[in-house]
Amino acid sequence: MSNRPKNSKDSSKPLLEKDNILSPTLLQQSRSSNPSAPRHVSSHICKPGALMHLVQQTDKLVRLNRIMRAYLPPHMQDHARLIAVHEQAWVIQADSSAWATRLRYALPSLRQQLSDHLKRDVPVLKLKVQPTAETKTTEPRRLTLTQQSASFIKGAADSIGDERLGAALLRLASHARKAS
Repeated sequence: MSNRPKNSKDSSKPLLEKDNILSPTLLQQSRSSNPSAPRHVSSHICKPGALMHLVQQTDKLVRLNRIMRAYLPPHMQDHARLIAVHEQAWVIQADSSAWATRLRYALPSLRQQLSDHLKRDVPVLKLKVQPTAETKTTEPRRLTLTQQSASFIKGAADSIGDERLGAALLRLASHARKAS
């Protein structure tokens, strides 16, 4: 038996409702005294209606996406995600057309594995290509020729017997960056 008083707080337990500023009980009490007071988020989500249906659909999609990705080969798992579940078809998004092509070859076995796992027929699996992030276009890095490299090229130009090649090497060496 513990020697602690009954009203002492145990740090390993979550906060009691009365200690939590955002507790549903406190918000409900403040709502009854003030109708314009905010309500706890759970009071909106748990009501039957469109929002609850949306949350349930999202949970279902997340669960099915997790299952689908588990049956993909490891190198494809980060490049495909289930984005829509309809009665006629499930839509899988691929990062690029290259990944979509690879996924297209895996779709028949993936559909069979999903049907076996879920113990029901899985409709047609369709692919949609949509890059997840913009590819950054970087300006090509301008190459610079150091003075030391230019002197090596000049030395090579002087020692070569071919006059045209020597002239080309000297032109190349003339593009060396100026010492700063």
